[in-house]
Amino acid sequence: MASRKRSAAITKALKTLEGRYGKKPKPPNWNLIDTLIFYILYYDSGVTAARRAFKLLRDDYVDLNEVRVSSLNEIRSSLKKASASETSAMQLRSALKQIFLCENDVSLEQVAELTPEQAKRYFSKLDNIPAHTVDYMLLVKWNHPILPIDKQIALICSRVGFVTRNSSITTVQKSLMRDLKKDLFFDFFSLFLEHASKVCCKEPHCDRCILKKQCKYGNTSKRKKK
Repeated sequence: MASRKRSAAITKALKTLEGRYGKKPKPPNWNLIDTLIFYILYYDSGVTAARRAFKLLRDDYVDLNEVRVSSLNEIRSSLKKASASETSAMQLRSALKQIFLCENDVSLEQVAELTPEQAKRYFSKLDNIPAHTVDYMLLVKWNHPILPIDKQIALICSRVGFVTRNSSITTVQKSLMRDLKKDLFFDFFSLFLEHASKVCCKEPHCDRCILKKQCKYGNTSKRKKK
């Protein structure tokens, strides 16, 4: 697909998803550690459950240091009460433990003073922090022009036809960043992430996908069923 045609297709898909899910606001002007914790919750559970879980963690624990020293079962129980995914518990505690080892505190105040490149190196050194998490932090807190892409969003882009089949996450990211306006990076990520969780998951629900008219995978699936 030629670059100009691909850019138009991406923009069209983005507008379609915004019409279904609504425009997503950026997170409040929280400090870095709160933004990171919220994103870990949001990625696995969606924004509504993440907000409940974030508030509950703040209400049930004295501070984030208490979350750090809590057992996985205790954290899972808190997330469950908020109807959030319990799978966030391990990454949440791991991130807090590693930050404490680096800073001798559960805080990222010093990291906020770093350049985007320095911050990326810092976060990338933390175990179990995926690349899309690092890129999300750079985008929303440093206003750095980077487009977060995870495995499922890359798969959607391959299915729809924005990139060639089985393209790597890095290839998808570079391609989209060439063809998408920088001020749409956050919208693209948040809307496609929601679509990935609700419709275009590992086993896609093509019958109720609002992108099926422009989706190569969906059209192929329909032909196979006939």
